[in-house]
Amino acid sequence: MLKRKAEKEKFNKIIRLIGKDAQKGLECFYEEYGKIIYLTAKTNGCSHEKANIVINTVLIKIWQKAEQISNVENPKAWVSTVAKNCAKDELNEAWGLELKEEICASSDGLQEVVGKNEFDYLLSPLKDDEKDLFVLRFVVGCTFQEIADFLKKPLPTITTTYYRALEKIKNFLKKGKNE
Repeated sequence: MLKRKAEKEKFNKIIRLIGKDAQKGLECFYEEYGKIIYLTAKTNGCSHEKANIVINTVLIKIWQKAEQISNVENPKAWVSTVAKNCAKDELNEAWGLELKEEICASSDGLQEVVGKNEFDYLLSPLKDDEKDLFVLRFVVGCTFQEIADFLKKPLPTITTTYYRALEKIKNFLKKGKNE
């Protein structure tokens, strides 16, 4: 409880600073939450470049809405949710490329696996809600109870989902070793 209260106070202080001095406030916000935003974007399918665009988008949204942001109970989970929504928006943008035959060249998929970091690779067999749970648990550092409170789901549902997702990851890794 004390940890969450301290996080909430720190978050509110940064938001107030954004209202007074946008540059300093956004720098503080980025230092505190930039990693969470980046990793949330990556686990939701964004490339490195798109994840950086998501960071900028989140910072702009925070800056524009700073006066309206209040009473955020779990700042890290809230930031993660905002980042997830911005990542989905970024991935839904129209392509800027002309579709040509050369783009559809076949590949063995090895580069895709090599190009992703381990966390993305491990979470790849999971559904979006399971990925979110792992981001909240390991990136944001929330307890199961905090996740349950934030998602407004019963604690047993959260733990069951977590352990089933963990089994999916184990089976995915076993399957990869057998191939």
